[in-house]
Amino acid sequence: MKKCKRLAGMLLAVLLVLTMASSVFAATAKPGETVTLWFSYSDVYGIDGEFSFNNPELFTSVSYDTGSSNMSGSAANNKVYLFSPSGEAVSGRIGVRVKVSGSAANGDSCTVTFKYRVVINEQGGMSKWKDSTQTVTVSKTQTPVNPPVKKADTTELEKQIAAAEALNKKEYTAESMKAVTDALSKGRGLLNSSDQSAVDKAAAGLEAAIKGLVKMDYSKLQAAIDAANNLTATEKPADQFAAMFQALLEGNNLLNSTDQAAVDAGAEKLDALVKELKEALDKLNTPTIVEKEVEKEVEPSYPFCNIDIHKVWPVLFFISLALNIAFIVLIVVYVVRKKRARKDNTPLVDYDINDDEPNNP
Repeated sequence: MKKCKRLAGMLLAVLLVLTMASSVFAATAKPGETVTLWFSYSDVYGIDGEFSFNNPELFTSVSYDTGSSNMSGSAANNKVYLFSPSGEAVSGRIGVRVKVSGSAANGDSCTVTFKYRVVINEQGGMSKWKDSTQTVTVSKTQTPVNPPVKKADTTELEKQIAAAEALNKKEYTAESMKAVTDALSKGRGLLNSSDQSAVDKAAAGLEAAIKGLVKMDYSKLQAAIDAANNLTATEKPADQFAAMFQALLEGNNLLNSTDQAAVDAGAEKLDALVKELKEALDKLNTPTIVEKEVEKEVEPSYPFCNIDIHKVWPVLFFISLALNIAFIVLIVVYVVRKKRARKDNTPLVDYDINDDEPNNP
């Protein structure tokens, strides 16, 4: 649908151009009088052309007026170049202000020819070269045929333009500021317009864009930067410190950014690294608790010992002593008895060895 409307607008502009090319306008003026000849074009994106005069001696001065045009550009030295500042199809008006010589005779004339071409689409497409002419004829009783068009009231538009120009672009997001910049450019192009409806619409659009501005929020990023700066370099583990230092540099650079998404992402990254470093520092600063079993002497609850099993040792000692004494006694008795058993109780007799020898025959 949009393409169809655009195509229809292009065709209308071409038809308008062709119609104007074949039209000739005439104006009358008294000697010494100033006359403005208006060359108007609708639904165009730009105008490029040059003026010529077949009897330039009839005029003592020539100047150009584009004040009532919705276009920006220049018109000087008989050459014209105008364009739509908003990039949309608008109406363009070029006024040729001529002053007739005071010595001009009744019936003298001069034909003003404008050789031009117009921009017919957003892509910069140009029409063919065409001619549009207007003739000024000297007459002591006639008045100009084409009176100048009344300029629109731009009071509100100028107010909104001043408000937009006073804004500090760095305080707002780039996306919301772009809407203001576009509306401001369009509004400036309509300051000399005669179209009151277009002027009022541009003022309202600029006001809405200003109200829709979104301020940049650096609070999270600044808090993350402050937290990073509060960590001393000697406490930071090497790898984590390097990563945080890089994020800190990026964060400081983002303090001049108007991209809110990038600022918030930088804040989250730096904040995460700071938390990671703090956790590492907490682990380094937390003392390690080592549990160790230590034997401790406890004072006995009674004179000998406080352990129940130790109560048996005195009894066992005395039993052992008794057994040892009994054992020794038994050994002594045994030895004595053994000695007695070996003793020879046979009575002593006289003995001669020869008595043992056998009797000799």
